[in-house]
Amino acid sequence: REAVRMNDWLTTVAKAEKLLEADPEADWFVLRAYRAHCHAQRELNEPKRAVESCKAATAGNIAEVEGLEEEEREAREAYLDFAWALVELHRWQEALAALDVAQRLVGDNDTRASELREEVKRKQEAGGKFDYYEILGLARDATLEAIKKAYRRLALLWHPDKNLDNQEEAEEMFRKISEAYTALSDPGIRDRYDVGEDVHTETKERTEQRRKFKVNPETFSEADPE
Repeated sequence: REAVRMNDWLTTVAKAEKLLEADPEADWFVLRAYRAHCHAQRELNEPKRAVESCKAATAGNIAEVEGLEEEEREAREAYLDFAWALVELHRWQEALAALDVAQRLVGDNDTRASELREEVKRKQEAGGKFDYYEILGLARDATLEAIKKAYRRLALLWHPDKNLDNQEEAEEMFRKISEAYTALSDPGIRDRYDVGEDVHTETKERTEQRRKFKVNPETFSEADPE
């Protein structure tokens, strides 16, 4: 608590991790260690490190803390920190779910949940209104092999030649699937995308170059994925 009060976030992280390692069965202390760790990582602008501790910090039945002023306040901050981390990682649907819970806890006079919700909307619009991981149905730590497998399956499913009665939607889905694969299969683009850089223009151009090659929807014989 002293480290938190002094805004010493590196010390907060170290002490929280030490407590979690020393006594992982002490539920009351563990929950507060996760909450401190979660908030410290937000203050340090480390969304990838924050997301797991924030997930643990928001575990449990929220109904059990509603009406308990101190517990509710701590849960509220944890959910807001969790939502922030998810927004930074472009995990939009999970962020919105966390914000739904946070909104229950912050009340109408606290605008932070609604402000984060607006941020999600702005970033979705700026990013072409779709998330590369969500399009392929993948977690953000997916391996390259998992990315290739998801791409093969979805591209075959949505190939316009196999959706003659629904070509307009199929074309749009196939474009998104191809663009998602282009971004996530390239380590450099993926790393930049994961930290929030706008890579959509570059990715679209590369995708268009790839789509100059015809794809046989029966054999899926094309240059990518290798």
